[in-house]
Amino acid sequence: MPTFSHPAQSRSRSVQPEEATRYTARNGAIVGHNQGRFFNRPLYVANRAAFVLAGDRPVVRFAADDTLLGTFAIGVTRGRTSSWLHTWDDVTFEYRPAHARWIARDAALPGLTVTLDVVALETEVGFAARVAVQGARAGDELGWFFGGAKTWKDKPLNWDLDPHFAPPLIAAWFDPELAAGNAVRSARGGFAVAAAKTAAHAVAGKCDAPGGGGKRDAMASETPAALAAAGARARAVVYGRIDLTRRAEAHWRFARVARAAAFEAKGENLPTESRTAAVAFADGLARAVKLANAIVVDTPEPRLNAAAATLSAAIDGTWYPPVFRHGAMLWNVPYVGWRTACGSTAIGWHERVKAHARYYIDHQLKESENRSFEADAKVMLTIPAPNSRFHGRGRIVQDQGIYNMQSQFFDQMIHAWRWTGDEELAAWLRPALELHLEWLRECFDPDDDGLYESVINVWPTDSFWYAGGGATEETSYAYRGHVAARALAEWAGDAPAAKRHARQSARIRAAFRKKLWVAAKGHAGLYQEAEGRRRLHDDAWLYSIFLPIDAGLTVGRQAAESLLFAERGLQNDAMPAGGRRVWTSNLVPAIWSVRECWPGDNYHLALAYFQAGMPEDGWDILRGNFLHSGFNQLVPGDFAAPVGGTDFGDCVHMAARALVEGLFGYAPDRPRGIVRITPQFPTAWERASLRTADVTLQWTRTGERTALTIELAQAATLEVRVPVNAQKIVSVTANGRPVRWKAEAGLGRTLLVVRRPGVARLELVVTTAGAQAVLPTTEAAGVVGRRVAWRLRGTRVEEVEDPQRVLTGARIRVGVITGIVIATAGWHTLFARVRMGGLPQWRRVIVRISDAAAERAAAKARLVKAVAGTTWAHVDLAPVLNGDIRAIYAQKYVSPRPATMSARIGTDGYSPWTFPYWDSHPPTITLDNVPSLLRSGGDGTVLQTAQGVPFAWPGEARNVAFTSRWDNWPTRVAVPVGRAAEAAWFLVGGSTNPMQGRIANGVLRLRYASGAEETIELTPPFNYWNLCPIRPNLTGPMQGSRVDYTSPVDAFCVPKPWPETVQLGENCRAILLGHRLRRGDELASVTLETLSAEVVIGLLGVSLMNPRGMRRRRG
Repeated sequence: MPTFSHPAQSRSRSVQPEEATRYTARNGAIVGHNQGRFFNRPLYVANRAAFVLAGDRPVVRFAADDTLLGTFAIGVTRGRTSSWLHTWDDVTFEYRPAHARWIARDAALPGLTVTLDVVALETEVGFAARVAVQGARAGDELGWFFGGAKTWKDKPLNWDLDPHFAPPLIAAWFDPELAAGNAVRSARGGFAVAAAKTAAHAVAGKCDAPGGGGKRDAMASETPAALAAAGARARAVVYGRIDLTRRAEAHWRFARVARAAAFEAKGENLPTESRTAAVAFADGLARAVKLANAIVVDTPEPRLNAAAATLSAAIDGTWYPPVFRHGAMLWNVPYVGWRTACGSTAIGWHERVKAHARYYIDHQLKESENRSFEADAKVMLTIPAPNSRFHGRGRIVQDQGIYNMQSQFFDQMIHAWRWTGDEELAAWLRPALELHLEWLRECFDPDDDGLYESVINVWPTDSFWYAGGGATEETSYAYRGHVAARALAEWAGDAPAAKRHARQSARIRAAFRKKLWVAAKGHAGLYQEAEGRRRLHDDAWLYSIFLPIDAGLTVGRQAAESLLFAERGLQNDAMPAGGRRVWTSNLVPAIWSVRECWPGDNYHLALAYFQAGMPEDGWDILRGNFLHSGFNQLVPGDFAAPVGGTDFGDCVHMAARALVEGLFGYAPDRPRGIVRITPQFPTAWERASLRTADVTLQWTRTGERTALTIELAQAATLEVRVPVNAQKIVSVTANGRPVRWKAEAGLGRTLLVVRRPGVARLELVVTTAGAQAVLPTTEAAGVVGRRVAWRLRGTRVEEVEDPQRVLTGARIRVGVITGIVIATAGWHTLFARVRMGGLPQWRRVIVRISDAAAERAAAKARLVKAVAGTTWAHVDLAPVLNGDIRAIYAQKYVSPRPATMSARIGTDGYSPWTFPYWDSHPPTITLDNVPSLLRSGGDGTVLQTAQGVPFAWPGEARNVAFTSRWDNWPTRVAVPVGRAAEAAWFLVGGSTNPMQGRIANGVLRLRYASGAEETIELTPPFNYWNLCPIRPNLTGPMQGSRVDYTSPVDAFCVPKPWPETVQLGENCRAILLGHRLRRGDELASVTLETLSAEVVIGLLGVSLMNPRGMRRRRG
């Protein structure tokens, strides 16, 4: 039987020097110099669908709802030299929350520096600007213009003007055609611009410097001087000029108002608020500072410090009272999920989270007649029907569509309650959570075994399904839900309910350990099948790792054990600027969205590393992602990815959690009156501080003195764990006095634990001796069946913990771990408890086990092509042929289908649940290549493959022996052989899908006359592929798919050598398998059996190579 393993993957640190990022940080700002793009940084206005597009170059666009309200630009004329700022040769752009600044100079205007600031406003749909000029000469004139408005009726411009979604937008500064048909008014009191005389809205503006407000022809906008000299024609814009020798500073204010008010008002005054432009700018700047101060971070990494401040602006940009939106630009729609509220909790905006909770709890069904377990026939039985239990009592009916977003919603509301202890929130949450848990159990655990099926319940679950199988994600959400429901019941004094939830959470934990935990590999699997053999798909994805850690299902060393899969089992991309990013899964073909490199999931993974006490790895993931998206890509300060759009909620909120709760280790449990703080800083750091509305932390390390100062907004019992890397604790003081402490063994360091009741401020000082290097992980290697001796240098090994049974007869002798390797090939983990001087630590030992004997046997048995001089005999398949491979997707596969509330494959056997929504259909399958292959075979009855292996071809009508767990075909077919040979070759073809990856979909059983049996497991993507690409007709913006196994992007998941294939026709690929037979033993029969649900595997041919009794041909 062949063995398959992941390719080797090394994560050795600091192998390559880290490259500088495109953007950098200075004075709390994200800074770009001469980057050259327009409109690539949105500023969000007034918590509604309004925004200002700033960017690398100093031109500003203003939009709201479906209307581009205008473009604002400034320039300078000096004598015959006239140019707009965006054309200058030295432009620095600075981005802070809700605030853009440009500092511009140009060699053609020596001595002149122009600084332009733009701020988004909070209480009105508008923005304000300020210009400050230094080094002006006599006669220098600043010119400015505003105009070019256009409405795309009912089209949300947040989507169309997202920098990620509109590449042409970032390349050009202004199109005069935008001004066609505009209504423009100019007066001493200000100006107004509307997209048309009949437009609903206009922009009313004012400038506080004299010389502004005339109409000019936009066609002359190539320079300020040209525009100043132009008349006012059909494409009019507002133009003004300022004498820089008399005025070195000016302000503008732009606000959306009703068009009628702006154009029908009499006199010189236009209808804007009474604030002057300077006051409006000051108010906008104050708002920007307030946003920046919502989360203040100071670390040795200035880019993190600047990026942290922008998180508040991004979170604020998704807040449209009373709910958080899916994204700030693209995907600017209200949804119950995904992870789109927890960041507000992390930075202390708790009233917003309460409003979000109240709104959606009010839309939860209290009663419903929807109780059936039917699937929706309109979408090929892929998802629950509208009258099903899925849409019944307990479901939130607002802003959820076909998804289950409410599991993440309640998970975040539990998180909010833990962080605040808010009794009003608890009063709302408790009955709603009870209903939700009832809904979860009846929908996703109908057999009450403690495992819950996951049904499109996290961000990357488009085209993801489990067909009734219990999975890690929903099981984790259910576990944390019942733990919280117990705590809420205790808070309410309801002892029977508390006991009930305690029993259910214990049942879930037991089921997780028994049915989802892969003990030999040390992590949770993907899902357990609902039917048939109920096998566990053990090739996990990121949610199998970080959700059980976050939910408390895996803790301590078990959490660290499971994280090895994220390091060695999934693709890790080392980033040029440092850090790494991890792909979500190994599932292929990577149709949207089963295998992505998603920032939101990476931030959750970073949090899991911090929670597991692995700060170096957590920081690796955190910086690998925010430096990539926020400093090296299109949008400065963006924590998201292009497919989600700028400042996508699922990313920015999780980034805030990873930062505050992970890196700084602030984890309150306010209902119990406890605040836990466990800083998780990289070893190289010597200082770090954090300030939010809830907490101020200041940490320093100077030599062997570590100080941690904590200030809480509300007093609590503080549980502090300070990581120390030393051989001895000399002293510990709290607020200047000695304090009791204890030492716990952490990974690669000791945790000094101090508990202080009822404090609001604590200054903890720890003095150590004998500083040590931090070595949380040791790498080792071994071979199956051989003895090993692993030394952990510089420590005294006291205990070995071997949860995966890597060794038998493990012993510790003079600090050396010895034993015989019994684990299977691959990566494994064991732990060693060591003592550094007088202090305890745990070391994670990760071991790469090889099995040379098994690898040699597999290589010997596998054949890829025939050699010259080979003789052949063809096995007659006529008795078992039962179908036409061209009709594989022309069937209706309706049974068996579990009576569960599931997402599953369509009745055509081809379509993931997404395909009916994307109007995607099975391809046409042909046998067009068969005639040429038959001609190559000679007599027209033998199909000759390019690999030199011939097969008998039965003809067109019945050409395949299908097997399946669907009722349409038999589960297995057996073919008598009765002959010995050097090798057997098989031609197989059929269907599979990403959800059946890396597990045997079927098996060829070779039975010999002696009674011996050999098996060839058909395991995608190693030796079995779907007969055709799986092609979606995608409808979402920038949602890409790799439709086949051969994409270079997915090379990590599809290691070479690839299976040998025979292209029988369009969309008809067969797999060629060669297997060396037992010498001297007659092959009695071959049986093909399908093991996986939802797939169909067919046998098209069996040929014997050099059968006994036939003379070998001479080559």
